Amino acid sequence: MPRSSKQRAAAPVPLKPAAGRPPSGKEAAAYVAEISAQLARMATHARLDLLAHFLTMAWLEAEAQAQPGDDASRREA
Repeated sequence: MPRSSKQRAAAPVPLKPAAGRPPSGKEAAAYVAEISAQLARMATHARLDLLAHFLTMAWLEAEAQAQPGDDASRREA
């Protein structure tokens, strides 16, 4: 039975880099963070605990990678 529109998860926003160039690492990381957060919530609601855990880890790492700043200094700590 199909779900009503109120029960559907919000569709992910497509990654839209500036015309003519691939997305930057930070743009891609922000997109991965958004998608993995939605998937983590979905897995949690479905009681897929291990999958939810891994998706949450991916979400947190993507959030960290999307933050402004020097990437090299963050990895050395």
